[in-house]
Amino acid sequence: LHRLFPYGIESTIQRQINRLPKSMHPLLRAAAVAGSIIDLSLLRQLISQLGDPFLLSDWLIQCVSAAILEIDKGQCRFADETLRLKLLEALSEDEKINWHKYIIDALESIYVYDPAHAATLAYHWQHLGNSHKEQRYARLAGEYASQHYDYETAVTHFTRALTLTPTDNLAEQCDLLMAREQVYHFLGDRDAQKDDLTRLAEIADMLPAELGRVWCTQVALRLGAFAEVTGEYTVAIVAATEALRLAAITQTPEHEAASYLLWGQALLRQGKYQESQEKLKLSQAQAEAQQLSQIYADSLRFQGVVASELCQFSQAKQLNEAELSRSP
Repeated sequence: LHRLFPYGIESTIQRQINRLPKSMHPLLRAAAVAGSIIDLSLLRQLISQLGDPFLLSDWLIQCVSAAILEIDKGQCRFADETLRLKLLEALSEDEKINWHKYIIDALESIYVYDPAHAATLAYHWQHLGNSHKEQRYARLAGEYASQHYDYETAVTHFTRALTLTPTDNLAEQCDLLMAREQVYHFLGDRDAQKDDLTRLAEIADMLPAELGRVWCTQVALRLGAFAEVTGEYTVAIVAATEALRLAAITQTPEHEAASYLLWGQALLRQGKYQESQEKLKLSQAQAEAQQLSQIYADSLRFQGVVASELCQFSQAKQLNEAELSRSP
């Protein structure tokens, strides 16, 4: 017990720890390093790795009986955060590092390619000072959070990944900025979104010619979408025509389809229905040829809006039904 808490601790916590067999103390330290919430699969793997002479169920019973852990609605956690923090304080830096290593080994063995645990792995790699590994998992954690509509968390992880990305890795910076800009779009944070788009444009200009043109096309499309959302329809059209020009050079038909779609949307907002319809039909045709289901469905949807504005209600209904049937 003195080794666990060499500087002393409240007598109530001492009694709690004393009630736990000494052979179970190492796993308790591991759980403290892992965090407030207990991942039972992780602890089961650690027992296997460490060769502990007890079952996880026995350890849980002892910890709950000693009021060290509690189980609520199927989730196991430390009953008192103070106790967990005291366990951490009692560990030397070398001991903490070793536990982080054990935990990483266990997590990577049981959660192979599972992005749901990327944030946890990023946290432990951070404590080991491995910026390369942390950056990789921070990006995965951002992507996972974004896919699950947890946009604030996604921003946090993408920002951390950007901070850890080497300054000469321009392509990775572009990927992360593009991902974060999209999250800012969903959050409606236009100032932050504009800042990321500005930085994207700067980096795209620094990339090698062929790769740079592809990125410039994507940035033009994003700038156009931003302009369309903020009511700058003329700017959106300029961006769409620039993206279309670059898409022709890079021979990326998916970008051509997206450019026509953006152009058609902006013209629709301006009330130029006939011109909008022309661009949207071009987007539809390109999307159908390239099997771009989302762009195809969006082209039909906006054509339906145009038909409604032109009082072509029968056609609008047909387009809307077609759009619903083709939506991914």
